[in-house]
Amino acid sequence: MMRRVGILVFFLWSMVAGPLVGVEKGAQAAEDPATVAGDIPNVLLRGIGQPREAYIAGQLRPLRTYGTDGVRIDQDTIPTMQADAAKRIRNQWVQRLLGHDRDGDGQVTAEEVRQSQGIRNLRKRFAGSLDKLAAEQKRYIERAMIADADGDGLMTFTEVMAHANEHAAKACCTKDASVLRELLDLDPSGDGVLTAEELETLARRTYARFDYNGNGVIDGEEIREAEAHIRIARPGTSQKVCRLPPVGGNRQIVLLSAYKGDRVSSVAVSGQDRVTTVAKVGIEPGARPLYLVAAAADGVIWDIEGDVSRVATMVVLPPWLKGGPATGVVGLPPNKVLFLERDTCFRAFTKPKGGGARRARAIVESTLGRSVDVVISDNTLTPTAIPSGESLSTDSPEGEKDGPKAFALRPPKGVDYEIWSTGRRRFPGGVAHLDPRQVVAPGSVEAYDVLPAEAGLVQLMEAGAITRLEDGYILIRKPIPRYPGGLSGHRPKIMLGKGVPEPGGNTKHLCIISEETGQPLTPSRSCL
Repeated sequence: MMRRVGILVFFLWSMVAGPLVGVEKGAQAAEDPATVAGDIPNVLLRGIGQPREAYIAGQLRPLRTYGTDGVRIDQDTIPTMQADAAKRIRNQWVQRLLGHDRDGDGQVTAEEVRQSQGIRNLRKRFAGSLDKLAAEQKRYIERAMIADADGDGLMTFTEVMAHANEHAAKACCTKDASVLRELLDLDPSGDGVLTAEELETLARRTYARFDYNGNGVIDGEEIREAEAHIRIARPGTSQKVCRLPPVGGNRQIVLLSAYKGDRVSSVAVSGQDRVTTVAKVGIEPGARPLYLVAAAADGVIWDIEGDVSRVATMVVLPPWLKGGPATGVVGLPPNKVLFLERDTCFRAFTKPKGGGARRARAIVESTLGRSVDVVISDNTLTPTAIPSGESLSTDSPEGEKDGPKAFALRPPKGVDYEIWSTGRRRFPGGVAHLDPRQVVAPGSVEAYDVLPAEAGLVQLMEAGAITRLEDGYILIRKPIPRYPGGLSGHRPKIMLGKGVPEPGGNTKHLCIISEETGQPLTPSRSCL
């Protein structure tokens, strides 16, 4: 009852108060958030940091999706939504489990599964390895017969329905039901119905409460006020907080983000089977200390050079790939580098004027209480001068002086031009040869056994271990330590030469053919 009274008071306040456009920021900010947080229902704080129209659309989405004609919800909406969702999940399981019923008797035997197209495909894929074929067939049959509760080799319709109902009950819509209940609790008229018009009115009034200047974006002081309400409205929340160290003094704040660097690293921070790149950053001379915040979407080592004494602090938001945080820094001492935890602050962005950049900037500014001075981002970050953002002048791609030439100005002798040119296009900076001992990182750091992606293919071609055949197949002529990591997106067809032992490495998405038998050694669809 008290909860409904509080929500009704909020609605009456919103109708009387009207939009807060034009209210002085100083006067609003002086109000103690604790005195007003309780009158804003949690459900109306969802997505409050988004632009106004995106926030309104997000608030209306559950009602549009599950409501009657997309315009109203009531107490019957939740059970109806749950029943529809359970039906959909149940039907999916029944269709999947009875898909092997060849004779249409409503039950499935292990023998019917053995005669399926799926088993025939496995026989094609693993024709060159009987042991692998036997293991894969066993797993396939076990998955197909998962509802055979008594293990008698016959999956009856009763067992299928029991299994389907169990999964429908477990998987069904708990989160959506919770949101709908919170929305129904808003019901300002108390008639047990929440309409789209009522919800939109509440949402617009809530947004106006924080959007002091009425520009449709909550930023700066406004977002700090909104975050204060969220923290008070949700005490004990497990949501991670963006914990940036204090900026201090007159330091210049630089926000740096990219998907990847422009050169392949000789050192891996995300394992041997993934590509680690290097992004080179040159610090320009100057008197003002720098506070860097850097983010990347893939495994990147930040190579800091130039007037590094200007860098007072570098905060790195690592991407968390399989195995842990995938990032590192060279050129700075460990006491100047801080790696944040997983899923804190913001995600990497590549468009400096896009929504991701705006959101990141707002979060950093609201956390530090200072304006961001410079935002620099790109999909593939080429050598960049900080803080101007200008391109650094560079010589020819790295790798010509030491180690594999990889993507030098001309393809090395014995290296296929197409592979070399593809690698040069993906990694125009070439290969960065780093010392693993000099990399400051929150996770594992190791030298590649074989360079990743096209750099690895070039390396192996230079060594005479592989060659590219005229139809595009890559023939492994001599033993190699492992397959280069990061090839899966390009799906090259690889032929393992006669008498050559199979290399290590992840082959999940590779097509590897035995020259001796002509049969696939991996289950990749690209081999079919």
